[in-house]
Amino acid sequence: MKKNYIFFTAVIFTMGLYLAHNGKPVDYNLPDIPAVKAAEITGIVIEKADSNLTLRKNRGSWYIFPGGYPADRQKVAGIINTIRDLDIVMLISESDNYVIFGLDDRNRITVRAYNGDTLIREFEVGNTGPSRAHTFVRIGNDRRIYYANRTFRNIFEITADRLRDKG
Repeated sequence: MKKNYIFFTAVIFTMGLYLAHNGKPVDYNLPDIPAVKAAEITGIVIEKADSNLTLRKNRGSWYIFPGGYPADRQKVAGIINTIRDLDIVMLISESDNYVIFGLDDRNRITVRAYNGDTLIREFEVGNTGPSRAHTFVRIGNDRRIYYANRTFRNIFEITADRLRDKG
């Protein structure tokens, strides 16, 4: 029921935007997302309302903190690829109504990628869009909401236990 509500709200919102502009193109610029190479990423922080997860690269391997447990290479590769390939395709909203997009304090997932102590990419992950081919995101301190290409919320919903290399 909740998914249907979110879906129909997003559809109505999108149709409203279209009608408000009478079919004229919206005049906006998408944010510039600087390229990030996978090899540059040496630390990742994934923050949720109820938990934080930190990954650090040490001598070519990834570890989960706190605890220093080895991380599953394939799962970390999926996280890094998503961070590296972040592709913003459309401005969705300039309002501060983050709840319907899953970007409110309780639901968003904040992702920060570091090279050493230098922050090189930061974004917030919201719900999957009604198209099922996009994800709602916010970039850094930008209050606007965008569509990112692909669905990837599930990649960042991972827990430390599921990320551990248990092999």
